[in-house]
Amino acid sequence: MRVCRVARCLLCLVPFWGSSVGCQMLQSERGLVVMVRDAETKKPLSSAEVYVCQRLKDDSIIPSPTSNFTQSDGIVRIRSAPPGEYGIEVQAVANGYLSEKIKVSADDLKKMSARLPSSGKDAESADVVVDAYAEPGFSVEFIAPKGYRGLIEVEIALRDDAVCPKGQRCFSYPVTPSATVRVEGPSLLNRVSIQDYRARYPDGPLLSSVLDVDKVGFRWIKGSGNKHLFLLGTQTDYETLHRRMIPAEQANSDSWEEVSSQEKRGKYRYGSITSRKEESARQ
Repeated sequence: MRVCRVARCLLCLVPFWGSSVGCQMLQSERGLVVMVRDAETKKPLSSAEVYVCQRLKDDSIIPSPTSNFTQSDGIVRIRSAPPGEYGIEVQAVANGYLSEKIKVSADDLKKMSARLPSSGKDAESADVVVDAYAEPGFSVEFIAPKGYRGLIEVEIALRDDAVCPKGQRCFSYPVTPSATVRVEGPSLLNRVSIQDYRARYPDGPLLSSVLDVDKVGFRWIKGSGNKHLFLLGTQTDYETLHRRMIPAEQANSDSWEEVSSQEKRGKYRYGSITSRKEESARQ
């Protein structure tokens, strides 16, 4: 009877073992075939640094201690630790390109493991294809009416099906006479933090986000969802607006800017990119 109970317990574990073995085999035996290419020309990128990180429940990752580099065909075959329950995140860093990261679920990894070993010669045979955009980074700027000072209401309406013109990185939008802006464009602009939006007057330079007592600047005030408020004015304008818009109990705290900055800065920023080059660039 004791032997029977043990046998039944082992049988119960078979489905679980079978589902996890596929992902582990993909990582440990055949490896993960990754291709890194130019997002616009589709040409393969050589010497791109590629990491495979394990994803956790809260969408964070366990940084990878090692990396591999793509060959002249843009291909690299990576063997790493088993991905776990939540899959992996593939990160790619190439000179002259924006860093990229792609999430791969555990279910997708199982499907990959069920396929025949990849030849690893082109994008069609690769398990994961990473499209990287050439620098500079994307930017959003507003063109304000000459001499205007005050609040600007911004509505963000980005679409996944909107096409990004080849080579375009800066997207400019006019501020209407009623001080409103509608930001329409490709979802790639989600990469731009709300706090990094900039403004200028016609034929003038970009205004600083650091306000001065006498010098006009441009900065984010507050926002929620796709609606945001910006101020085009001086530090005095900002402080007057701050006292009017923020409750008294918050007026003496620093949370107004800092908390909002964390919420709006978007998970696409590369705070979790493993590359040491990325870390040093942010410091």
